[in-house]
Amino acid sequence: METHIGGHLEWDTGSRMIGAIAGSKAIDDTETQRMETPLGNSGLFPDPEGDIALSPSLEWFANGYKKHGEMFYILYNRTGGKTYHAGGFDLFGKVSGNRAR
Repeated sequence: METHIGGHLEWDTGSRMIGAIAGSKAIDDTETQRMETPLGNSGLFPDPEGDIALSPSLEWFANGYKKHGEMFYILYNRTGGKTYHAGGFDLFGKVSGNRAR
């Protein structure tokens, strides 16, 4: 049975893809069609389907989320488990689409 992982997807190594399922970040092996261990602990990412990025070294993972007109990011170290919170960046007029000037 195939499982759909949602959100903004990011390739990991080989055939592994990072996405979201059941309110958590998850790693899916696209070749074997098996879900691997969730990324981080449950509740770490307020919006698991938000924008994501993986560092070139594969050590750092970033997940963005919007709250009250601002953009925030969770930075997660995949090898040591440390997390950092960044943000409070104003989204006013910068959420999407073209803006009239």
